[in-house]
Amino acid sequence: MSKTELHPIVIFEGEKQIEYEKPQKALFLDRDGVIVEEQPSYLRTEHDIEFISKSLDAIKNICDMGVPVIVITNQSAVGRNIISVDQSIKINKAIMKRVKNEGGEIAAIYMCPHHPDDGCLCRKPLPNMALLAQENMNLDLASSYFVGDTIKDMKTAERAKVRSILVMTGHGVDEYEKLDSSNKNKYQIAHDLNEAVNEIITSFRE
Repeated sequence: MSKTELHPIVIFEGEKQIEYEKPQKALFLDRDGVIVEEQPSYLRTEHDIEFISKSLDAIKNICDMGVPVIVITNQSAVGRNIISVDQSIKINKAIMKRVKNEGGEIAAIYMCPHHPDDGCLCRKPLPNMALLAQENMNLDLASSYFVGDTIKDMKTAERAKVRSILVMTGHGVDEYEKLDSSNKNKYQIAHDLNEAVNEIITSFRE
C-alpha cells in the first residue's frame, strides 16, 4: 500500500461532521498524556481509561466559550497489532462520551492508526491531520492552539502554524528536560491541560 493510500481515522461527535460558516478558532489536543493518563503498554480497553486531574473541567471550560475541541492522536498500537481498529474506535468513543457527560464536547478525533515504519502522511509530527480538520471543519489555524505533551506535538503545531503549549503531564517533563538550554524558552509551558486552557481563555479574551 502506498503512502497516499494510508489515511487517518476520523470520529465525529454524533457521527456528524461540523463545518462552520466562518473560519473558527479551535483547540487541538493530543490524547494520551494530555486528556487521559499514559499507559505503559498502550491504552487497550475503555476500562483502562484514566482521566488526568481537571482535564474534563478544562475541556468543559473551553467548550463553554464556543471553541471546538479536536483531538489529534497517533495510535500505533493499531499498526503494531496490539489492538484492533474497532477497539481503538471504541476507546475513543468512550472518551468522547465521558467528556460529554461532564458538560464538554470533543467535536472530532483524528487518529493515525499506522505503524511508525508505514511511512504514512498522517502521523505526527506531520501536520496533515490538523490540516485535514481545517479543511473539513473550516478552522482558523492561526487563531487556534495545540496542547501536547511531546516535542512531536509542538512540531506538529509549528508546521500547521498553530500556537502551542507543552504540558508537564504525560511525557512532558521528560521531553522538556531533554531540551538544551537554548530551546527551553522556545515553548509556552503549562503544568497541565487545565492550566493551559486557563491561559488560552485569557488569550482569547484579550
